Order: sequence, then structure tokens, then C-alpha cells
Amino acid sequence: MVALLEVTAPSHRPSRAGERGGHVTSEISRQISLAGLPEDLERVARFQFTGGAMEDMIPPTLFGALTVHSYESAGGQHHEDVAPAAAAVEFTAAAASVLDDLQDLDPIPGIDPNDPGAGAELVALFMALANQSMCGLKSTGMSSGSIETAMSILSHFEVRALAGQHRANQIDLAEATDGSMELATDASHEKSGSFGRLAAEIGAALATNDEALIHAHGEFGHHLAIIDQLQNDVAGVWPGGEASTDISLGRATSPLMFAFEVPSGVNKAADEVKTALRSRDESGGRDEAWVREALFKSGAVHYAWVVAAVHRAKAASLAAKCVQSNPNSRIADLLVA
Repeated sequence: MVALLEVTAPSHRPSRAGERGGHVTSEISRQISLAGLPEDLERVARFQFTGGAMEDMIPPTLFGALTVHSYESAGGQHHEDVAPAAAAVEFTAAAASVLDDLQDLDPIPGIDPNDPGAGAELVALFMALANQSMCGLKSTGMSSGSIETAMSILSHFEVRALAGQHRANQIDLAEATDGSMELATDASHEKSGSFGRLAAEIGAALATNDEALIHAHGEFGHHLAIIDQLQNDVAGVWPGGEASTDISLGRATSPLMFAFEVPSGVNKAADEVKTALRSRDESGGRDEAWVREALFKSGAVHYAWVVAAVHRAKAASLAAKCVQSNPNSRIADLLVA
């Protein structure tokens, strides 16, 4: 599955970073300080990077880790130089996470649940801080051309990720058809895949102008992010797992869409899940624990694992190409058995 840099944020899963992660978290803290924010807004912003409490900053997520690893893999010499870009990626991921929490009606650390406007303000702030962080690359001595390319990558894939999130939220499980799985998969690739590509291509573009190598890192990031999303999807339906709104809100995640892709009459458990999700009322609906068990019995979780394995194989192949270009590349460290 996926290893990350040494991290955990309120809505993110961890990574393996060590010293590299320290440079990134220090840069995140520095950029928040540089913004000159009102005390209450600064406190809420920091909450998102400290696990919801005013304590030491936690290491970066998969995406910040990916930026640093891609930079070094593509030939970058000093990982501290790419810290502003990795911080920008972290701010972008945090903005997306807060937006996702708002849409899923999940709690946001430090935000009054009755004040959605405060959450929207936080999304806007993190997007602004991402831009501020990218501007900080000018002080590292990197060429203006590579910085411009990196900023262009950030802007392009930010839009693509937002478009993917919008498309995913437009899929209504109650009206799902046999073709809905393809729509959900495309939306997931556009949303999560864009974040992975964004993080990896930014790192690589700051180290090389070899377009083929930048693209290879971007493809690697795309597949890694899809694996990460599939892990999240499985966690949202795992029997006895942590609370999630995926089922109650009818989100078009891979395991849930699996039930609608299986032809009626072939898989009893899948049929029962479809019936339950299409009639989520007192007379026809089932409780979430029952749906989780039925999904597991239907093979939905196993299906997600198989899809993740396919993406892992593709990511491993791309990592091997990166190593051919740079024998010192450690990009494959982000993949674990």
C-alpha cells in the first residue's frame, strides 16, 4: 500500500519524512506567521497542521512528501530548497480537505460547526498561503523559468482537482446506473489523481527541465494518490471502522459504486446494498453497520484492494523509470508492500 513521510493531519493520513519533513513543517509555520493574520484566524489555521491542538507541527502528508521525493528523484540537490513548494502543496491539500469536510458535514478543528462561513474562509486562506509559499521559492536561487513552470502546474491541477470533486459530488447513488462506476472512477482520477500529479510534477519541475521525466513523476504521483484514495474509501465502509459520512451521504466511493456495477440477481449482498441505499428512509433503509457488513460480503472491499494493486504495479513501473534516470532516486520509498 502507501507509505507517507511521518505525518498525520486532521483529515490526512501519514507519510515518511524525517529531516525532510522537518523542513516542510517549519516552512508551513513560517508562511502562516508571515501572513500577519488576526490571532484567532492564525490559531485556527495552525490547528489544521497540529492534529487539532496547539502543539508541535505534525509531519507533511503524502502530497508534501511526494513533492520533496520527486524533487530529489529528478536530480534536486538540496531538499530544503523545495520546502516552500512542498508547503504550498500542503496548503492546497489542506484547503481541499477543509472543503471536503464542509461538503461531508464533518467537524473541522477550531471551527464552529454552525458557522460554515468560517470554513469557507479557511479554504480561501489556505489557497492564498499556497500562492504566498510558491513566491517564496524566489529566495532559494531557483531559476525563474522553473518557478514559473511549477506555479503553472499548481494552478492547472488545482482547477482539475476541484472539477473532479464537483463531479464526484454530483453522482447520486439513489439514481446510479450501470455506467455510474465509470463516471465515479473518472471523477476520482480527476480529483485525487490531480493532487498526486500536482505534487510530483512540481517537485520534478523544480529540479529538471526534462519534460519526459517530469511527466513520469507526475504519472507516479497520480497512481500513488489513487491508492491513497482507495485506502480512504475502504476505511469509510470497513465493518466496525471509524465513523464516516460516505454511506450516510451516499458518496460515490469505489466500494459503494461496486454494488451498483454488479448486475442485479448476481450478487445478493450487492443487491441488498443497492436497495438499502436507494431507499434511505425509515421503511426501506438499513443502518450503517448493516450496510458495511453487506458491502464486505459483496466483495466491494476486495474489489477496491484489487484496483489499488493495479495502480501500485503501475506506480512501481514508473518508479523504476525514474531510477533509471537517477540511480539515487528514492521515489519508490513511497511504495510499501
